[in-house]
Amino acid sequence: GSEALVNKVITVLATEKTAQNTVLGIIPDNFDSALSKKLGVSDLRSACNTLKLRKLQTVNLCLIEPNKYFLTEAVIENPRRDEIFFSMESIQGKALANKIFIKPGLKIYFNDPSFEGGSGKKFFQWLFGKKEKDIYSSFFHTKKMRFEGEKRNLSIKVSGEIIAKTPATFANRTRVLKIIVARDTMKPEKE
Repeated sequence: GSEALVNKVITVLATEKTAQNTVLGIIPDNFDSALSKKLGVSDLRSACNTLKLRKLQTVNLCLIEPNKYFLTEAVIENPRRDEIFFSMESIQGKALANKIFIKPGLKIYFNDPSFEGGSGKKFFQWLFGKKEKDIYSSFFHTKKMRFEGEKRNLSIKVSGEIIAKTPATFANRTRVLKIIVARDTMKPEKE
């Protein structure tokens, strides 16, 4: 099914406290998605073979308190570039970012592409093959983090669907669920 459906099933399993005793087999409907990459499948045949071979992997989930879990990625979009306040453990701060990406394991990625220059600059970088180092993004890990918008509540999307609004607290839930993933395969060398 879709990433949205998978995340809804995971939420039910995790809130019912049955996730640790459950093995989840997934056949994605989009083989270009982050979920397909996480599972190691590229088409329907490889997804079915993955289920048949049954290699288990215990994965982390991310929780948006009080009861929304996800396996893929959450995005907080801030099109007006208002300040976003965040707090974790004993640290508090604020950021100007167009988007914040939150991944399981509570990997947080702040991004503000408005500082990267206009399309003319990007065109010349493409034309001359120059790739600038990304100095406009920040990335870090934490166990728990709270986000609040300065002037308004910001939407939190998972798989393109709004599932919460700020203020919101994200928490890492380690080794909560077993999923079936593709086995590593060795490809023969060409002679």
